[in-house]
Order: sequence, then structure tokens, then C-alpha cells
Amino acid sequence: MTGIRDNTSASRFEMQTEWGLAVLDYHDTLDAISLDHTGVPEGAAGKGVGARFVLGVLDDIRARGRKIIPRCPFVQAMLKKHPQYADMVLV
Repeated sequence: MTGIRDNTSASRFEMQTEWGLAVLDYHDTLDAISLDHTGVPEGAAGKGVGARFVLGVLDDIRARGRKIIPRCPFVQAMLKKHPQYADMVLV
């Protein structure tokens, strides 16, 4: 796996894996970044790739000082497992 990249022209975060490209689609609002859908390559399923990817995206967004709107069910599940990111959720 390589680093996470914010592909602003496609409105998605991307991470190259040995199985292909993992993506997290988003749209930026005035108040927060809405995280809409996470997708990992089929071969990466069950290997923790999605979890590492989403946590890396959350770290990136936190470093920018932004809030999130977690619309993606996978992101919502990750937030439940990692409550240290709860302060990032726009209430």
C-alpha cells in the first residue's frame, strides 16, 4: 500500500493497494466533508485494507481541522470502533 491521496477533481480519497485502487467518495460542504462511500478492491476484502484506509483518511481530515458527515456505513462502523474520532463528526 502506498499513501493516501486526495483526488479533488474526482471528489474522492484514493489509496493504491496491491489489489488495486481503494476509494472513498466524498463531497465538501461549507461545514464539513461528507464521507459517502468506501470501496476496496475485491482481493483486499477482509484484510484490513478498508480499515487502514478510512483511519488514514480521518487522520488527514483531522490534520486539516475539518469536520465530517459520516454517510458511508463502513465509515460509521469505523467511528464506533475508534471513538477517538468522534469529535470530528458534525453534530
